[in-house]
Amino acid sequence: MNELRLTRTRPAMPSLLGDFAICPAKYLLESESHSYKRLPLHPRVILGGIVHHLADSAQQRKMDVDSLSVKQLENNFSAALTTNQRIGPVTSWIHERYGIAGLVSRQTIVTQIRYARSLVSPALMGAVSRYEKELPVGRELILTSDHFDLQGRADLIYQDQPDRLKIVDFKTGKVNDEQNQPKDAYLLQIAAYGIMVKELVPDMKIRLEITGIGDSWAGSLDKYLVELVTNIIGNLNEILPRDTPLLVSKLARTGSHCTNCSCRCSCPTYTEALRSHTPQPNIDYQQIGMDIYGQLLEMEGDNHLVTIKIVQPNNHIVKIFRIPSKIIPDPKKIIGRNITLYGLKVLDNTLIGNSPLNFLVINTQDTKKSAFNFHLQLEEG
Repeated sequence: MNELRLTRTRPAMPSLLGDFAICPAKYLLESESHSYKRLPLHPRVILGGIVHHLADSAQQRKMDVDSLSVKQLENNFSAALTTNQRIGPVTSWIHERYGIAGLVSRQTIVTQIRYARSLVSPALMGAVSRYEKELPVGRELILTSDHFDLQGRADLIYQDQPDRLKIVDFKTGKVNDEQNQPKDAYLLQIAAYGIMVKELVPDMKIRLEITGIGDSWAGSLDKYLVELVTNIIGNLNEILPRDTPLLVSKLARTGSHCTNCSCRCSCPTYTEALRSHTPQPNIDYQQIGMDIYGQLLEMEGDNHLVTIKIVQPNNHIVKIFRIPSKIIPDPKKIIGRNITLYGLKVLDNTLIGNSPLNFLVINTQDTKKSAFNFHLQLEEG
């Protein structure tokens, strides 16, 4: 695992500049095609992608807003849950037994379809169509900068004033952080779009807008944002030169951000820290989940759900409840082997020090609170 290497083969991606800023290894693992493991996607992430697709299709076909229905979103969501390659075993197990109602609430579906309808604006697209021959305006517009070796796709660009273009990026989650400021990754992404547009029309002012379901942010492409993005892209091109194989272990930077990284199960630096039982950051495990490593001692259960017991390197014994049995290999072959479990939900407040002792995968009382990012990894033996 320590010899894991990846090569950057494409221009810098605006949507991943935030990842690079905190961990160059994550940028490579997220941006390049590879066969290394990643954690499953949460159903809400899949749903968000479908909302974008529905809105884009409706706009391209000039469909009436009312044609975007709850039933259509439910059908597309259900279909995606059987075809998307990053759907995890927990999501599949719940979907097979409870349908999409076991994954997201009805209110979430209704809220998302309302948001999809709000993205289809005849007024905005009228502004786009008037100027699309003269200006870089449109929906899902591909932008490129040879100067910065940068390329991305902007959700929407239109002219809102004679001397100004507005760039809009749509998000299906929260836009702002706890300090009511735009999340760093979102700000870097839309500012990078702004820089590329400014290259094309240097005499135009650039307005930026990030729109989510419950909040939004708006601002201008100013000197601060230009310098911020320019510095990050410069660092990226220096640290991750094109067409050069790089050791992931040399690029990884561990920290609290690791708990949100879907690539951590393939990161040698994070794996080493986890196996040495380096304490994880003080985070809300109920929201994010927790990873543990140890030796598999026991397993019990039935044909549907099983419970396993693990002894950790610090000799703490923990239990993980309600794991779908189809995820677990033949018990006779894996008892006594080392195992890593990612994305577990904490079951209760039973602790030794600050370390929980009881975890769960399927929440049978409310399946929507299950460990959808759960991933099991056996050490080769």
